[in-house]
Amino acid sequence: MLNISDEFQAAWNTSSSIVVTCACGHTHFASFGNNGNFDEGELEGLCEKAFRSPADYTEHPDLSYVTYLHVGKGIVVGCACQQDTKYENFIWLYRNEITAYLMARNKVDMETVTHLNEQLKQLDELHALQTKLHLDT
Repeated sequence: MLNISDEFQAAWNTSSSIVVTCACGHTHFASFGNNGNFDEGELEGLCEKAFRSPADYTEHPDLSYVTYLHVGKGIVVGCACQQDTKYENFIWLYRNEITAYLMARNKVDMETVTHLNEQLKQLDELHALQTKLHLDT
């Protein structure tokens, strides 16, 4: 898988900015129509860095914003490090195990909720009894 799916991207909290540094350390910047959004000289400086160090900086002249995923760290969508696709591939490859894990955790959560509801019911019954005793006296 070379690109993440639309479904994966939609499932995660994403943000966008004109300059984003991926978790791998690579800086991406979107220059399409953004000259007014950069500080004076900032875009030129980034372009110079991209020219001198393409392994560390990438200009996206066709983008107005660079999109990144929040998965514990900021991962730029489409970065050469392919961390975005690694996450999706891992989840898809182990989807059955992840599903079993989530179902087991949900079962524990539901058992806890059921237990707490039973305790609340008992407290309500005690409160009702206490109220009745006070009214009877």
